[in-house]
Amino acid sequence: MSEAGEVLLRLEEVDAGYGKFRVLFGVSLTLLAGSACAVVGPNGAGKTTLARVCSGLVRPTRGSVVFDGRDVTSSSPHDLATAGMAHIPEGRGVFASLTVEENLVLAFRQSTRRVDEALEAAFEVYPRLRERRRQAAGTLSGGEQRLLALARVLADPPRLVIADELALGLAPAAIEEIYAGLGRLHHAGAALLLVEQRADRARLLTNDVVEMSHGRVSPLQEETPP
Repeated sequence: MSEAGEVLLRLEEVDAGYGKFRVLFGVSLTLLAGSACAVVGPNGAGKTTLARVCSGLVRPTRGSVVFDGRDVTSSSPHDLATAGMAHIPEGRGVFASLTVEENLVLAFRQSTRRVDEALEAAFEVYPRLRERRRQAAGTLSGGEQRLLALARVLADPPRLVIADELALGLAPAAIEEIYAGLGRLHHAGAALLLVEQRADRARLLTNDVVEMSHGRVSPLQEETPP
């Protein structure tokens, strides 16, 4: 198992896409255990595909993905989740027809903690979820659904959390709550791979920011003040 400061996730020269449509071109990326890295860039740059490759939802057509010292290029999302990787996808990432509590119980059944303890911990972090525990998740606001998606991994933080544009379209107060939750996960020892459009948001948690453009990754080029 990788210790803090050791390589946890490595992508080497990854190409990937959907059918004949190629999205990623020779992407290489390294993330250390316990660290936080942000991938920023505009819509269509390939950020979500990169996140999906990392979590096994999209299989590379070339290159390799290594997680915790093991080649997982062909591993399933379930295998990667079992190994300690959590992917909170773009959008809401919850079961809309289930209640808030049912969403949490379903997630916490895989936790090392007792379900009732994990529920109480989640409700302490996000009191609004306690107030809506019997409410269908699909009827929550966008920000509340993303809080619920975060709460599902807070009880038993994984080794790596991939968060895909959780702040997209939210008000500043909701963004602050989202990043506070990510900060809790990071403080608990989880490495973070953040997918964001804007570098200023990403810098709320990390100074390690790379830029994605046209399916390729490069160090972020800071703008020079006039």
